[in-house]
Amino acid sequence: MLSVACASGAFRGVQGSSVESVTASVGATSIKGTVQDSDTREPVRGALLRLQCDCLEGQRELQADANGEFVFRDLPPGAYEVQVLYEVAESLISVEVRADQTAELRFLLSNDPQVVT
Repeated sequence: MLSVACASGAFRGVQGSSVESVTASVGATSIKGTVQDSDTREPVRGALLRLQCDCLEGQRELQADANGEFVFRDLPPGAYEVQVLYEVAESLISVEVRADQTAELRFLLSNDPQVVT
């Protein structure tokens, strides 16, 4: 399993959010993860996730489940942008996924418009 910590330039955060970690592992090509409140670490149910890549026709969307979890399955390899939106918080990161890998993301959202990460 390959673990990648957040580093300057590796991920692009948007006001009111942060990405705590990204992990890639071998298996079916997918992107999965969790969305949590940055203060309480509680799951963010119903957060909207958008997935974009030049390798897809259009974008894919889904909502985080009751545990704040999400999975985009059966993806072609490529460079993806994953955006999460919930109330006034949002986050956008870029992640490269190779064939037979799963990228695991952890989003921490804040509703405080003053927080910029």
